[in-house]
Amino acid sequence: PRSAERRQLASFVAVGAPSLGAAVPAGVQVFRSANLARQVRDLPALPMSGPELTRIGDALATPERLILTGLDATKAALRSDRVARADVLAFATHGLLAGELEGLDEPALAVTPTADEDGLLTAGEIMRLRLDSEWILLSACNTAAGSGVDASGLAGLARAFLHAGGRNLLASHWAVRDDAAAALSIGTMQRYGEGEDPAEALRQAMLAMIDGPAGAGSEQPLLWAPFVFIGR
Repeated sequence: PRSAERRQLASFVAVGAPSLGAAVPAGVQVFRSANLARQVRDLPALPMSGPELTRIGDALATPERLILTGLDATKAALRSDRVARADVLAFATHGLLAGELEGLDEPALAVTPTADEDGLLTAGEIMRLRLDSEWILLSACNTAAGSGVDASGLAGLARAFLHAGGRNLLASHWAVRDDAAAALSIGTMQRYGEGEDPAEALRQAMLAMIDGPAGAGSEQPLLWAPFVFIGR
């Protein structure tokens, strides 16, 4: 059952809505992967990811909040002490499997490219981070998926974030649509902030999508079923 008291969290850090080169035409739904893209700057923008992170921050109501989007969503920003000590660390961006971009030989999250960095936060780089996060939210494609000989049920980016110090994760097993990922992550974190158990918060957010407005299509498992809660 849900706690009568709100969860007390000190800090929230979010990274997403990177500055990418390709705009999305109105009415086109975008998936948080890049199976057709060959360069990070050519990945399509994710219009729902910025508002998603803001709404999650509002739901958690932490005293300390840092939301890094656009030109601020860089690998350099992730090396700060505020990121390392965040109670909740959220990403809303493209999740890439090894081989989805030319020369990419391990899973990665897309961030904003700079003059000095390629805009790919790889699994190897994530494992070198030192985090102390109660929950890490990976609102992106394929963040729990492996590839090739490592196509196990828990692999890739999820394993890297656990190694880096995350205690609980929200990750995805396949491609997720921009709007559906935003709805599910916001619903989950709203319930979590209200004191709900993390796994139950995700379950209730899924049920809310299934019971959504008739004809909206949100009841389709393709949209809500990729996400899984992973706890130590």
